[in-house]
Amino acid sequence: MNVKNIEKESSKAKITVEIERDLMDSGANQAYLKARKDIQLPGFRKGKAPRKLIESIYGAHVFYEDGLEEIFPQVYQFAVVEQELKAVGRPSLTGMDIAEDGSVTIVLETELYPEVTLGQYRGLEVEKVEPSVTDEEVEAELDRMAKNVASRETVERPAADGDTVNLDFEGFDNGVAFEGGKGEKFDLVLGSGSFIPGFEEQVVGMSAGEEQKPRTCRSLTRWRRCGRTSGPSSWSRGSNPSSGLLSRQRWRRRRRTQRRTFRKPLWKKSWTAR
Repeated sequence: MNVKNIEKESSKAKITVEIERDLMDSGANQAYLKARKDIQLPGFRKGKAPRKLIESIYGAHVFYEDGLEEIFPQVYQFAVVEQELKAVGRPSLTGMDIAEDGSVTIVLETELYPEVTLGQYRGLEVEKVEPSVTDEEVEAELDRMAKNVASRETVERPAADGDTVNLDFEGFDNGVAFEGGKGEKFDLVLGSGSFIPGFEEQVVGMSAGEEQKPRTCRSLTRWRRCGRTSGPSSWSRGSNPSSGLLSRQRWRRRRRTQRRTFRKPLWKKSWTAR
């Protein structure tokens, strides 16, 4: 092989390589041996057609392109590695010329690693920045870490804000249970605001095993009339009750409007916690 020319431009290189006939013929023969099992010619069993006959029918250089792929590792080693070119990835073939004597001239293009010239970096001084952390930030982070690794303990006292209670509940419309308004063994963090307005306040102060009598929840009536369409089964622990519906501020404005519009609530709902 012979590298005839190397053109460098920015971070690219174009390499012209000449491959002698013997090397190219060995690659073409390897390509023929791989492809002949799928070749069938009249008078020959499949995979038994000789190379010379195939080349006489389809062209003398029919196996050259695949043959180049067979010898490409040798070409790459000679044209790129031995020329001390720092190529990025596999070069692409952009040109191929077959001479009458059987030699082949190819043109390869490849990306090169950029050449970097370091400036003066020794002796540079950088001002050290001292981080400033307040006691409040430290306490807030410690609280967050403590909550992440905290474990639950069963306590024998009435429920208070911040407790996680496991409860069963059921909703009623004028004394009749409605679909989707019942839940069992539901974990609720009191004070999180993750349930319907007015519900968590009724659970505060209850003890384990206690059953609360039904209470009319006027805020629930107004809120549901303002846009709540799905039942309590769609509420999940930690979710925002106003997410996807009306924000609390818009809900309050709408409630004030309804107080002026409706003299009596259209209907009422009550909830039982046990």
